[in-house]
Amino acid sequence: MTGISLGKVAVFIACYFCSNVASANEVMEQALANSVRQAPLTAVVSRVSVVRVDSGESGWDEYEYNAEVLELINGESPKDIRYSVYVEAGDDVTLDKAPILLSLCSDGETFYSPGVGTIFPASQSLINLARIYALDNTNLSEVTFDICK
Repeated sequence: MTGISLGKVAVFIACYFCSNVASANEVMEQALANSVRQAPLTAVVSRVSVVRVDSGESGWDEYEYNAEVLELINGESPKDIRYSVYVEAGDDVTLDKAPILLSLCSDGETFYSPGVGTIFPASQSLINLARIYALDNTNLSEVTFDICK
């Protein structure tokens, strides 16, 4: 017998999982900060439809989502928005109509997803953080949209 009680083991396991949850939340908050600060448009949206637009030989499929903008966090957007997403050929794309927090880039005519780390659950706490990060952008003299390059 090593003298380690079952209670101590349970506390250790609980603390281990708590620290990993905190780390996951911190990673998500940092990704949100980057996407809001580095993309010209962030909004809470509800996706209405999705259709495959192109299945090129490049190994990527292009899908086009139509979404209703429920709340604009930063940037300018119509009430309804259309944006492109590129996924690896053959990957499944589904339509989940639950609201999401989304950052998008624009090429001047079309909105598009810059990739991983720009779609988040539309929880009230993340929406509030996104508002704060968007306000930070208004205090900067120059904002560069690095994730859109």
